Amino acid sequence: MATTKGTLLVTGAAGFVGGHAVPLLREAGYQVVSVVRKESRTSPSSAGRPSDRYSCDLTVSSEVRRMVRELRPNAVLHLAGRNHAGDSWADPAGYLESNLMATVYLLEALRQESPDTRIIVAGSMLSVPLGERPQPPHPYSLSKSLQTLITQSWAHLYRSDALVVRPSNLVGPGPSGGICTRLGAWIADREQGADTSFRLASLAEPRDYLDVRDAAAAIRILFEKGKPGHVYPVASGVYRSLGEVLNAFQAQSTEAFAVETPQELVGTGSSAIPADTPVAALHARALRVFGWQPQISFAQSVADILFEQRSGKGVRVWEIS
Repeated sequence: MATTKGTLLVTGAAGFVGGHAVPLLREAGYQVVSVVRKESRTSPSSAGRPSDRYSCDLTVSSEVRRMVRELRPNAVLHLAGRNHAGDSWADPAGYLESNLMATVYLLEALRQESPDTRIIVAGSMLSVPLGERPQPPHPYSLSKSLQTLITQSWAHLYRSDALVVRPSNLVGPGPSGGICTRLGAWIADREQGADTSFRLASLAEPRDYLDVRDAAAAIRILFEKGKPGHVYPVASGVYRSLGEVLNAFQAQSTEAFAVETPQELVGTGSSAIPADTPVAALHARALRVFGWQPQISFAQSVADILFEQRSGKGVRVWEIS
């Protein structure tokens, strides 16, 4: 297909969302350029500007501005960053540098070098409102909350064509460190004879799970129809307890299994939030006005995770940084 929509930079293209978003964006007519932090010795140099890769350290403002000046992108999908809440306690400054300052450098480079470029910034469901006395649960949440605030502020102050997509818990095939991928890897190992355990803090905690491929489809639509300064929740609108998640995996496993759970929580049962609650309904409707709705069932997501892990193609927990 001939390119008709110009150049689209994708940071974090090799990650969980990027691996699914890049093909969709190419299908949509963009020339997608993956932004990588370092080129290997065997890779084409960034000076030669290969059509699908560009080397840039997003935490160095001069490199970011040079990249934007050279490529003059028509659009940017900013997925790169650090996303482990536990690790953020030990390196809060590093998380602010990777998640906040890299976003600032991108927004500023676009403002100065390519002001008409649309940028979609990947936010987090763990971000929180920052009021007079902010109380984020961890430094990762703080970094993503500030990232959203900065993106909306640039849209307001400088009329930047910037918006935020805020996905729920994403599941499905690909290199994820999420609970469903970790559980699928554990089950696949047990089916091959491994004698290991899996521990959950609770069976009752409700979460919204959305297939990563549906999230990628939402991003594609937002490049065409999203409004600057807006934050778009992307979710299924259906909440499941971790107990229900376990049942979905058990239904597709060749071996019975049990996870370790604190004794006082074992009998709590399901506390899933009904799909018709106001919060769930709001999330489900957020992109319906643009014609988006989830297409992939949770059962299919589970099946695809297990297929990938059983085939040996899935990334194991200890391989995810």
